[in-house]
Amino acid sequence: MKAIKMIQNKLNVRHALVLEMLQDGKMTSSQMSSPHLSTGSITTTVDRLEKDNLVKRRRDKIDRRRVFIHLTEDGRELLGQ
Repeated sequence: MKAIKMIQNKLNVRHALVLEMLQDGKMTSSQMSSPHLSTGSITTTVDRLEKDNLVKRRRDKIDRRRVFIHLTEDGRELLGQ
């Protein structure tokens, strides 16, 4: 069911991977970085997901240089949460 929703929303594997990573809470793009996802591809992916209202970026209140990415209600709904 989740895969069908993602296909209907025209999300690719990178989009799905980022959404899955955010299921347990907020993360920075550097925390999401892996051999499969560079920080550059994460930025592009998050831009698209934010445009689709599936994720949101928020600056850390203490250290304004840090930007956390978290799921929106629509993102949680897409993941079945």
